Amino acid sequence: MNINEPHHGKGFALPFSNAAKTDTQNDPNNYHSALLKRIPDSLRNHFVACSGEFVGTVLFLYFALSGTQVANSIP
Repeated sequence: MNINEPHHGKGFALPFSNAAKTDTQNDPNNYHSALLKRIPDSLRNHFVACSGEFVGTVLFLYFALSGTQVANSIP
């Protein structure tokens, strides 16, 4: 098993989507919205990774700079 291989047809269940319904069976077609089915799995996985990196970097910089401001404002 290659951990770098993209996951094909799997994803998490978004609220109010078909995949979040508990009465449906485990059908891979229920995991994606209609628009996301047109995007290839590799491109979607790269988009998720880039989004996570962006959010993590923004949060890191926000907390680091706010901590610096607090440390510099102490008389």
